[in-house]
Amino acid sequence: MKKICPLCGTENEENARFCKECNIPLYDIKKKEEEVKENIIRSKKIEGQEILKKHKIVNFSPDTTGHKMNKSIMIPFIFILLLAIGIYGFNYLSLQSKMNDVLKNDSRNNGIEVSVHYSHYINPSMLVYDLKSISYTNSMADVFRVFLQFSEKVQSNKFDIIELSYMGKVKFKIKGEYFQILGKEYTWQNPVFTMRTFPENLMHLDGSMAYPEWTGGWLGVAGKQIEDFNDFHMKWYLEDLANKIE
Repeated sequence: MKKICPLCGTENEENARFCKECNIPLYDIKKKEEEVKENIIRSKKIEGQEILKKHKIVNFSPDTTGHKMNKSIMIPFIFILLLAIGIYGFNYLSLQSKMNDVLKNDSRNNGIEVSVHYSHYINPSMLVYDLKSISYTNSMADVFRVFLQFSEKVQSNKFDIIELSYMGKVKFKIKGEYFQILGKEYTWQNPVFTMRTFPENLMHLDGSMAYPEWTGGWLGVAGKQIEDFNDFHMKWYLEDLANKIE
């Protein structure tokens, strides 16, 4: 098949590379352009691979390490959260719900707010009785009555120690056995007798007795016991309450 020169129209042999008349190249220019382009693209690919190797960018697959780390962090967090919710729920059902019933079911208790929970929320052998607030209409008798009514509600619970606190600060302690006796005797014991004998069962934080057990004539002993009862309320919450008002 003869090759026709695209410039001068001269017929040339099939295998001729140049026109015998005008000497221009006779190979397929368009095909040559495509070959050149392919060579350029091929060289660019090789150059790009060399750059990737130089910078150690060898893997474009999604990195799942971060997701694995997030899961490893979230699992303990969720466990701790669920544990905290369980501990709070246990304290609420065992203690605080009963205190709420005491405060709600007796209108004389309006204005008094008390938080009750196990020590550090996890030690059921120790009860924290924390007086949070009282209104100006509440008396010492009202505060003490709430305490006795709650002791009746939880009389089946056995505690080693009860901490009496005000606004989160522990002021006194009593033994769990005595607290249980108060609960069992609440419905029939003379409240004046309970008020008089209560201070001699109070302890300081170091375990020493806060007030003495008085002996002697009835009138003299009763007078001293009432003085101690009033002093107990002063040291428990009234002094702090007075300082806050000032």
